[in-house]
Amino acid sequence: MANADLKPSKPILERFTVVSSVRQPRPIRTETDIYLPRPDLPAAPGIRLAGRWLEQVGFAIDGRARIQIEDGRLIISKREFTST
Repeated sequence: MANADLKPSKPILERFTVVSSVRQPRPIRTETDIYLPRPDLPAAPGIRLAGRWLEQVGFAIDGRARIQIEDGRLIISKREFTST
């Protein structure tokens, strides 16, 4: 039997991640048709976001997103696809 004293959990409104480094995706073609990252390009900062929580707040797979850039802040919002 369910416990009547349990309250619904509050949604998590804040997430944290680490800004890591990623290589620029400019490939070198090898003799076996495998593309490798170019070692001569410097690494760039990168942020990866993933999780069911994105879906829960309206971001679907293959959906569009708008990123507004401010000093020290990125604002990511859902963008509806419109055909022209």
